Amino acid sequence: MMYKSMITLAMALSLPLAQAQQVREIPELQVPVVADTSDTLAATGKAQPLATTFGTYVTVAGYSAGTADPAQTAETVATFGELSVFADPTQAKPAVVTERTVVRNLISGELAIVTGRISVLTQDAAALNAAARQLGLKPLKSLRKGQLQMLQASSHADLLALAQQLQQVSGVKTVKLDVLDKRHTPQ
Repeated sequence: MMYKSMITLAMALSLPLAQAQQVREIPELQVPVVADTSDTLAATGKAQPLATTFGTYVTVAGYSAGTADPAQTAETVATFGELSVFADPTQAKPAVVTERTVVRNLISGELAIVTGRISVLTQDAAALNAAARQLGLKPLKSLRKGQLQMLQASSHADLLALAQQLQQVSGVKTVKLDVLDKRHTPQ
């Protein structure tokens, strides 16, 4: 019995290493290392993330997202409910993350679509509501007496900048951008 547990543990620990090796082999998944300037470190006390990278996602060029259209099925790369990802060689890598920005999951390598929704966990719901109104965010859902809120940004808003501004609100613990992604289950 102990032997099976050790094998299972060894396999579980080796899986992320194998996935990381696969990510290193795909050039578009590699995130360039940018040297931090002393201004960035002095102002915030910590390194700032790349402008188009958040969590385990990075923006990619050559794809656009929109509603499924029967005329464009030949160019469809992935489908997420009513939204689809289309191959578009003219699409440049976006400078900012907005609603319907196509991103790639660095762990799975799969494409995903940013929805424009922001989930916020807070201890001070009143301060969050005031900040959300000031930033032009529309409240969609509130749980646990306002401690967990889902907000919708306008379609052309810079979501990373909004997330950073929400993180500065007093009482806010976590800010997360919502992404439509394919989930894989263990077999």
